Formats: sequence, C-alpha cells, structure tokens
Amino acid sequence: MNEIEKMLEDGTYNVIGELQRKMVSKFDNKLEDYVKRNLSQLGHEFSSKVYFHDFCKKRITRASFVNDPHCYDIYLDYVSEENRGTLIGCYSDKFKIVNEGNKVTAIIG
Repeated sequence: MNEIEKMLEDGTYNVIGELQRKMVSKFDNKLEDYVKRNLSQLGHEFSSKVYFHDFCKKRITRASFVNDPHCYDIYLDYVSEENRGTLIGCYSDKFKIVNEGNKVTAIIG
C-alpha cells in the first residue's frame, strides 16, 4: 500500500492540500530554474543544488509588490532600497486554487 492509499484509508488525505503542495513545488522549481539561468548569464555556475541554495540564501533577495503579489524582482546582493545590488530578473507566475463546493479549479501560470 502506497502513502496515498494509506491516507485515503485512514481519512487523512486532503485533495486540496495535495494539489496545493504540488503547485507550490512546481512554482518553486520554475523559479529556481529562472534564477539559475539568469545567474549563469552573469557568470555564476553551481556544482550542486546544495551550493546553489546556499548561494541564494546568502546573496539573493526576492522583492514582491502589494499591487501584484505574483510578480517578483530578484536581486543579487541587495542591501537596502538605496543599494539594491544587481537586478537579475523580474519573475511572474502564479497559482491559485478555487474551491466551489464539489468543484475545485487549479490555475497555474
């Protein structure tokens, strides 16, 4: 019996939660690919995913906007509003789950 079958059997499986988890994972993967591509154009290469994530934790800042929460400006070495570092890209992608009774709609893109 796989993990989903076990959760279905004991009543802990949540379709909307699983859908949201998959959508967040897809969003994160697309954002990661976007940042890697843009950093490689600036001469940064990464030997492993661990090294890439460590680099991002230390040197990448993602700024979002109240008027468009699905749009991000991504900076390398951002310090402050006055010293933003290098803008490496503007990333826009969204996901939304609409639950209307017996109908669930997932919007990706």
